[in-house]
Amino acid sequence: MAITSDLDIVNAACALLSVDPLQALTDELPGGQAAQTLYEPIIDLCLGLAPWSFARRTQQLGRLAGVTSPLGFAHVHQLPANRVGPPERLLADPSRPGSAVWAFDYDEEGRVHSDAEILYAQYTARVLPAMWHPVFRAAAIHAVAAGFCELLTGNSTMAAEMQAKAFGTPSEAYRGGMMRAALSADARAKPARNLPAHSNPLLAAWGTDATGWR
Repeated sequence: MAITSDLDIVNAACALLSVDPLQALTDELPGGQAAQTLYEPIIDLCLGLAPWSFARRTQQLGRLAGVTSPLGFAHVHQLPANRVGPPERLLADPSRPGSAVWAFDYDEEGRVHSDAEILYAQYTARVLPAMWHPVFRAAAIHAVAAGFCELLTGNSTMAAEMQAKAFGTPSEAYRGGMMRAALSADARAKPARNLPAHSNPLLAAWGTDATGWR
């Protein structure tokens, strides 16, 4: 059976733990909290570990009319609700990598303040498991199994084993185990970026851009 939904991920984790599958993410776990309450932070952690190519999105931000920035900028834009963490980059024109906006600030309401009238964000989005790289999906299933294990089985030893299989040792900062394999697989799917000349003073001084002589 194809694993295409969040519930599929949870039930694949349940299968690893040899426990009955859930009927919905709103089902209560033994601790009294809904499965979704535990699931979402685990997946946000996994997605937030890297700018995964399968979850990378570029979106024009909505400029908030009539809103004055208390930070001294000319404009305020609303960040996407489906983002995981702050954007990777802010751009004035997504077709021009050299148009990155460097002067900006965020506020606690999920808005970005800058002097750019038109603003795009490149960010990691919460995408459905059907979009995930297969290696990332396998790592995420083990991560969810680790998070659910003690509540569903009472077996803390198994929980630690699942955690180590998903993320490696604590010294690897969640980038070991199966997640290391996912990071390597995803890196092969990303095109190389050319460095804009204006961002490298040495290249600019020698009259070159990132690809060679002008």
